[in-house]
Amino acid sequence: MKFKTTIQFIANSLNTNTIKHFFSLLAFLLKKNNILNLQITKTYLPLYIKKFTILKSPHVHKTARTQLEIRTYKYTLYISNISSYNMQKLMQILNFSSKNLPHSLTIQFKQKILTKI
Repeated sequence: MKFKTTIQFIANSLNTNTIKHFFSLLAFLLKKNNILNLQITKTYLPLYIKKFTILKSPHVHKTARTQLEIRTYKYTLYISNISSYNMQKLMQILNFSSKNLPHSLTIQFKQKILTKI
């Protein structure tokens, strides 16, 4: 029976540069530690925009308004075909990289183990 392990990363940020920086750092660390034969796929999820309207002058001028928006970018990264030896190295790399994240970046890890019958 063969086991196929995949890890899913979901990254949320207000800035696309922080996500791209994290993924490039992760790819560099994987290449540096000679973890090869991995299938890495990256998908972009839809952009989430939240808009606010604020009154500039709350007493007299009701038409004087300012509109603000917060954009949240989401990316997913799938790493598959991981052996048990590479899994230990990968967990060490993930622990290191998760400690060195920017404050505006949040990352979720999901590990799935699929069995082939």
